[in-house]
Amino acid sequence: MLLYCDCLSVACAPGISKSTSDAGLGEHHPSDAPSPALRSLSSWPQSIVYIRICCLLTAMATKVASLLGLPVELRLAIYTLVFNRFDSGHSRNILLVSHQIRVEAFPVYFEWTRYFGSFERLIEWTAAGNPNLLEHVRDVSIQVLHDRWLSFRHAASQASEKESLEDEAPNTAAWWSKQLGELGDPLPYERREDMAPKENKILRQARQFGKMIFPKKPQPETDLIEEIWTALARMPNVRYCWVNLAHRDARMDPLTRIFLEMISSAFPRMSTFSFFSHPHDVEFLRNFQHIRFLRFTGRSTSTPDELLDILLSLKSLDSLSLYRYPETYDHDRGVRPDGVLSLTESVVARMRPLASLEISHMSSRIPSAFLTHPMLEAWKTHLPSLRILKIGTDERLSATITTELLDLIALSRLTKLQIRSQGDKKPIDISTYLPSSLKQCDAALKCDEFKGTGSSGGGQFHNHTFTEIELQDPQFQGILEDSFSTQLLH
Repeated sequence: MLLYCDCLSVACAPGISKSTSDAGLGEHHPSDAPSPALRSLSSWPQSIVYIRICCLLTAMATKVASLLGLPVELRLAIYTLVFNRFDSGHSRNILLVSHQIRVEAFPVYFEWTRYFGSFERLIEWTAAGNPNLLEHVRDVSIQVLHDRWLSFRHAASQASEKESLEDEAPNTAAWWSKQLGELGDPLPYERREDMAPKENKILRQARQFGKMIFPKKPQPETDLIEEIWTALARMPNVRYCWVNLAHRDARMDPLTRIFLEMISSAFPRMSTFSFFSHPHDVEFLRNFQHIRFLRFTGRSTSTPDELLDILLSLKSLDSLSLYRYPETYDHDRGVRPDGVLSLTESVVARMRPLASLEISHMSSRIPSAFLTHPMLEAWKTHLPSLRILKIGTDERLSATITTELLDLIALSRLTKLQIRSQGDKKPIDISTYLPSSLKQCDAALKCDEFKGTGSSGGGQFHNHTFTEIELQDPQFQGILEDSFSTQLLH
């Protein structure tokens, strides 16, 4: 009887009240006090008490945790971990578990980067997808190199043969086809019979025989330009885009410019845009009215004044990334390092204040155009607003540039700093140059010619990365006050 009383008391406890309800043992709310009937075992027959307690214990023992039993916020976080960038493809099997998981996980799945290496792949993937799901695509990477432009050239040639249609609405499939038709194929292909590959006689006869037995069904005529525009327009909510367009012949530049204009018109909500190609007219950037982060080489066919006018029109732009790939990359990818430096020190000094600046120079032979004395003076105009500075260069910096760079850091209000350069000696100790506002630092600044000290002192020490031990130093007291002293800031 005592055992029954103890079990019944547990059953009536507020923490288990929900389990009793789930087990079908009657409604009970945690805030409700046990009824007088439950306090007195004399009003409960022993057989009924035993049966109800057994049912309760059975329900508690057989209750199994499940993914759908978790809060929806936790499930979405789990989906994000499952669909990581380095996934081999097996994680997509979770979409086949149930209808509810498929509905919840599909938007998360489409938020990861979609990579397209050709126009045909772009068209095929978007055509096979549900238009409602394509609205969840946020990150797109498009790379079209060399011979992958052949179909685009062919479409331009076909468009040039069509009759010109007047009064086409802008930014429609027919309008883009008309724009491309006015250019035509810049590289007309002339077939020479003496250069045509000779086919084996038996193979030719076998192919002709196969066509007689299995005739091909007539394919409907399609317009590649219209299909490309339709594919891009199906993803109107793209926020991040990386584009790599390259061709060895400069006569292809008008076609690449048309494609860039199509991208800028199809993705009006773009916030981060990375552009790697031959220098082009960057007028298409005006369509990115919500862009905040722009990554490009700083070179284009636009004049500095034209580029300044374009950058000033982008009212949300506050982050800039300037890069230079190794010269071997230019040769391997057929990239022509021509074009003028549009982003001059005059443009830098007059553009909108930047909150983040990244300079990535991966060439040891060609000096960086953005780490010079005039350019460093221009960057100083952004110090009141600059919070993130990342500089990585394979160039060996001179002592003068190194000193000016350290002085720029000392005068800043940075919260995050990453800096790296090449040299034979040990990295410089930049601890005395670090502003009190700094929260994260990873520095390996080398300079073989650096001997003196800058305006804030310094010397040659080691690769400086904040650790918990170093943060105990009194010179980092300002950093300790920013509530991250217990973190490793590497």
